[in-house]
Amino acid sequence: MKFLASLSFLALHTLFDLVSATNSTQTCTSIEVRKEWRNLTAVERKAWIEAVNCLNTRPRSGKLNPPLNTVVDYSEIYDQIAPVTENSTYYDDFVYAHMDLNRKKANPPRSHRLT
Repeated sequence: MKFLASLSFLALHTLFDLVSATNSTQTCTSIEVRKEWRNLTAVERKAWIEAVNCLNTRPRSGKLNPPLNTVVDYSEIYDQIAPVTENSTYYDDFVYAHMDLNRKKANPPRSHRLT
């Protein structure tokens, strides 16, 4: 038990040294801070709404290349994600990528489960 604890401590110490060494050479130019909607000022709320509306009117970039076809591959799992179309907006692509990642993390195909 003591050997395992010592080994764990050594591994954590080595990892800490590695992380601190890599961070010492990098400087952060811009730190993003998450804010609760209720804590935003009226100007910040208006800017956020304008940004979302801009994404809603901007045409899609065409760069979204889903790793699978939600209609054909795993349709029983991905039935709530609409397929990508040429008429979608940039916001639709953004939401699609978010929904796709959530599904992959939270609900993998049954063949990949360890049950």
